[in-house]
Amino acid sequence: MHHGAELRKASIPAALAIILAAVMPGWCDHPCAQCHAKEVAGYAATQMAHSLGRPTPQPSGKYFHSLSKTQFIIESDNSRMV
Repeated sequence: MHHGAELRKASIPAALAIILAAVMPGWCDHPCAQCHAKEVAGYAATQMAHSLGRPTPQPSGKYFHSLSKTQFIIESDNSRMV
């Protein structure tokens, strides 16, 4: 059992190194990271930082958000959103 605990302890730094290697290029390349590394790293750890991406095809349509009084319109053809 003692050997298993040592293996788990050794795996933690390796897992952290892999995670940092995957995450660091994204926020280190950010132009604000040089002066505001803490803020960039904090944002990079949020769901919002990972929520943006290319839109998937959607059917054309309209939606009115009554609280903000905002009309949203999506117009699509077969290959892209217009």
